[in-house]
Amino acid sequence: MATVKELKATTRPAGGKGAARAVRRAGRVPGVIYGNNQPPQPISVDDTELRLRIQAGRFLTTIYDIELDGKKHRVIPRDFHLDPVRDFPLHVDFMRLGEGATIRVSVPLHEKNAETSPGVKRGGTVNIVTHTIELECEGMGRLSFKIRDDLKRTWSRETRLDRQNQGFDTPTPQLTGKYAPKAG
Repeated sequence: MATVKELKATTRPAGGKGAARAVRRAGRVPGVIYGNNQPPQPISVDDTELRLRIQAGRFLTTIYDIELDGKKHRVIPRDFHLDPVRDFPLHVDFMRLGEGATIRVSVPLHEKNAETSPGVKRGGTVNIVTHTIELECEGMGRLSFKIRDDLKRTWSRETRLDRQNQGFDTPTPQLTGKYAPKAG
């Protein structure tokens, strides 16, 4: 289940390169909130707070409530730009989420027990082809921060995730190949 976190931001009166540089000189990061059939809203976020949230991980899969002018906006970060030398945030984009919105998110895939899987014990290797899975989630309460795949019982050369459980609970690996269990 997704937890909604608070993020403090202020509105920016003007857009453009000069205004963005003035915001950065004041110790803030320029950004924008867009989506949900509403006009884009230029904002600024505290530099230190945003940097800590980005470096903590899972920033792009976390839902935030941003309060602007007494009105709360439920958003999800879509993109952020970092300074190529100093790794400081330069800009952040948030997508506004409406009631019952369907969103697409890339969720990290974490494998565990790879060294104890029966395939590895018999001389095989684990080849991780993708590190993220793109999920489409309806409603904001069903968003997952990560997917865990337990390889302890994996014999096959190929593991496929069961699409019914993908991203909402720990997915069950579906085995194929000559070591797959026979229906019975």
